[in-house]
Amino acid sequence: MVAPGRSPVRLRLPAWKKHLQAMKADLSRPLGGRLGEAAVVSTCLHGVDGRQPEEVAIFLPQDAGQVFYGRTRRGEVVHMDIFHQVGAVDPRAVARSVREALGDHLPLPSSSPTLLDLVDIQTGVGGGRLTGSLTFGQKLSLRRAHLHHVHLALLWPPSFWDLLPLVAGAVEAAILSAGLELRKVERVVAYTREGDRPFDLSPYGDVTDSWIREARPQDADAFSLALWLAERQGGVEAALSLLEEGGGEGALPPWLLSRWPLLFSMGPRGWERSSLGDEVRRILRDEGAEIRRALRGIRRESLAPGRKGGSWGGRGRRRQVGPLRGSPWWGIAPAETFLQAFRQRPHGPLPLRPDDFQVVRRRHPPSLDWIILIDASASMAGHRIQAAKDLVRHLARKSRDRIAVASFQNREVTLHVPLTRHLGAVEKGLEALRPAGLTPLAQALLEARTYVEGARPSRPLILLITDGIPTVSRGQRGPLEDALAEAEELGRRRIPFTCVGLEPNRAYLEELAQRAGGRLYILPELEKEELFAIARREGRRIRGTS
Repeated sequence: MVAPGRSPVRLRLPAWKKHLQAMKADLSRPLGGRLGEAAVVSTCLHGVDGRQPEEVAIFLPQDAGQVFYGRTRRGEVVHMDIFHQVGAVDPRAVARSVREALGDHLPLPSSSPTLLDLVDIQTGVGGGRLTGSLTFGQKLSLRRAHLHHVHLALLWPPSFWDLLPLVAGAVEAAILSAGLELRKVERVVAYTREGDRPFDLSPYGDVTDSWIREARPQDADAFSLALWLAERQGGVEAALSLLEEGGGEGALPPWLLSRWPLLFSMGPRGWERSSLGDEVRRILRDEGAEIRRALRGIRRESLAPGRKGGSWGGRGRRRQVGPLRGSPWWGIAPAETFLQAFRQRPHGPLPLRPDDFQVVRRRHPPSLDWIILIDASASMAGHRIQAAKDLVRHLARKSRDRIAVASFQNREVTLHVPLTRHLGAVEKGLEALRPAGLTPLAQALLEARTYVEGARPSRPLILLITDGIPTVSRGQRGPLEDALAEAEELGRRRIPFTCVGLEPNRAYLEELAQRAGGRLYILPELEKEELFAIARREGRRIRGTS
């Protein structure tokens, strides 16, 4: 170990040249390895077994960018851990040290997105984006898991990996300044098969301000983003130009920086449009008339802010438009929705709120039969189980749909509410839903399929709400494979399926949804507003009204 209080050796690139070449070769394989004595760097997940604290295991099948941030391509995110004596390291001190060490090495102006914006930190105190407030990462299990190392994730193109030794040295300096010793890594062991060593990600999920996550069209309202961009840029053509040019060579306006990670993503060749950015570009190009109509309405509203909005419309109108709440509807009216948001919040209508939505009234939409599967394991206790219950109540009160509710925990699956429209029956069933125990997901999927086949609903949708992955098996294959097999059976029988889960479990849940032929929504946390929005979107899809 390196004793605290000693002045750390300043790292200069020439002194690290030989080691750096070997490290870059390791990263490209993508094995990775040690960087100095206390740091381990790779593009995969790695961690320490408490029984062998001097050994670091790298899990080659699990790419760090794909698992932590849901990125499409492998090898984009560099995962670096710097190990130290157990203790607390202030992430703000680490951030200052890294900024000072990199100095003039950054290629972009300070007012534009830089490489520093694409670095995440986590210590035993907290973390977040290096250039952010660093007040995130406060989940207790997450902080405990980082008491013996500083974690960094860097979305840097390979052309900038030469700077990684400077980053590692800067972090080591911050650790030593905190009065802690560095801990030497004796061995780095690689595991090449998925089943060699399971990697439990449950302690690591938490809310963050990271810019590294790859934005996808389902992660945000693309139409809302397109309208916002056109309004701020002064028109559809100017917004399209911005997306085509990628912001140009100059510094970006401050208003754009907050949503830059949604529109653009750092790739091997630098900043590129994200998939969400591509979707916004398509909307601006193909639905420009609708965007312009909404902009004209916003400008009229700005001239007469006291004007009141109409109701369902009067005689002679081509279509009847009105609020979503409590009204039979056919589809969303985008222009009227943003006009309503602008009336309520003239200085910033985004993001949209439930009361903003205006819909077109044509006829009663067909009703659905919801089979809601709620994970009632111990980790769902508290606000997570409450959010799931709030969703059930919301559907029961605001729709004409029938609802069935089942929970799964330990080795049991319990049907709390059979298919019904009766609000009292729903409330009574929810009272008995209390979290405890393990997660028998395979059994839950089997029971849901059996129930659907027996009840024969006309438009069923199985909605799974979970915060983890299976921990109880039905047979000899293990809990993960058992649940995948049951999901595949849902897909073969063409039973509509939607899963809502958390970011740390994205990789497994993506495969589960794919096997079932269904949809997956990944959230930073289970919140009722997010669940309401997902239910509305999936309801429109199954009804055929989207």
